[in-house]
Amino acid sequence: DEIDQFRVEVAQHYARGLCWVLQYYYQGVPAWDWYFPYHYAPFASDFLHLKDLPVTFDKKTKPFKPLEQLMAVFPSQSRQFLPVEWQPLMTQKESPIIDFYPLNFCIDLNGKQQLWQGVALLPFVDEKRLHRTLEHVYSTLTNEEERRNKRDSDRLFIHSSDLCYDYLKKLYVPGENEITKKNSLELPTRLSGGIAGLLWPDDDDKIKPIGDKIKPPLPNCEDVLNNQIMCVKYRDLPYDDDYIFQAKLLDNVQMPTPTLKPYDYDQSQPFRPNLGFAQRPQYQRDFATAHRTIRHSIGSQQQQQQPGGFTRQSGGFNNYRQPYDNNRQRESNGDYRPRYSNDGYRPRFQNDGFRPRNLNDGYRPRNFNDDYRPRHPRGNFQPRQNNSYNSYRQNY
Repeated sequence: DEIDQFRVEVAQHYARGLCWVLQYYYQGVPAWDWYFPYHYAPFASDFLHLKDLPVTFDKKTKPFKPLEQLMAVFPSQSRQFLPVEWQPLMTQKESPIIDFYPLNFCIDLNGKQQLWQGVALLPFVDEKRLHRTLEHVYSTLTNEEERRNKRDSDRLFIHSSDLCYDYLKKLYVPGENEITKKNSLELPTRLSGGIAGLLWPDDDDKIKPIGDKIKPPLPNCEDVLNNQIMCVKYRDLPYDDDYIFQAKLLDNVQMPTPTLKPYDYDQSQPFRPNLGFAQRPQYQRDFATAHRTIRHSIGSQQQQQQPGGFTRQSGGFNNYRQPYDNNRQRESNGDYRPRYSNDGYRPRFQNDGFRPRNLNDGYRPRNFNDDYRPRHPRGNFQPRQNNSYNSYRQNY
């Protein structure tokens, strides 16, 4: 039916995305215009009919220019970083791309607790419509903005103490065989530590030669009085479009020492999931934090003395559950006692003395005598006077 067909389509797009990622890491970018057109990943059971799935991509595509990329990813609240004439495209109702910049949108937590962990349900950007709209405002760019909006060559920075510095400094020595982009110099890997590529001089007037003074681009920074960095333009070695890079380990590679030990493979212990960003070996077993919170909350409340030698807390667990107990149906004998008595919730460890479970009219420790002293006394010990446990602990 329609739902099953939708599930299969989502899984097929996701499978194409996996192929895109693998090609990107091992062969380079397969296509610049591909994207996953859904907000959620499929279930593993939805991966059906993948045998005939096409995994080829259009290699003739080009990436966005820098300012185009900002228009595609920035919200309207960040428009101040874009050219002035482009900013109304993100705010005016008459803009052909105003739907790319919604002011209100939903965030699906998808089982998470923090908003930044959720899925922002934003509309996908139509690349062709964005380009058609920006064609009408390209003429408004300044010279500086045009320079920022073009794809430039990569740059390689070499210190004067580097092995390849003496070899590359001839790039800036005028001569008959002047090195340019068309007549570039190949970088020898024996001097560069394995980096291969083509080099030519950088003609940017902001690049300073060796020994010059450089003004810092940021305020409150000291000047570089003696520049020792040489900058050259760089590009990768050219390869044919159908060239396949070998995905294998290089010759004479030295593998690192394995970090897993034999006991790491032991599968006899039950599996315990790791929830969140921290390791939790005591998953669903460590309640020490909860106990400390309860003790701190109840111990800080003002205590009230009750008849019979019992101490009732003025706040704490009992106050939260008292209305619940009063509304419950009592036993026919009128002596209903819930699981936790209304005398007040008492944690296992309390600062005002040890109170054992199954409390009765008096606590009598083993081998009790007049010189009994607890393991950790906190004040002047008073011997027991009568059978009341409260009198024993009153001055403790």
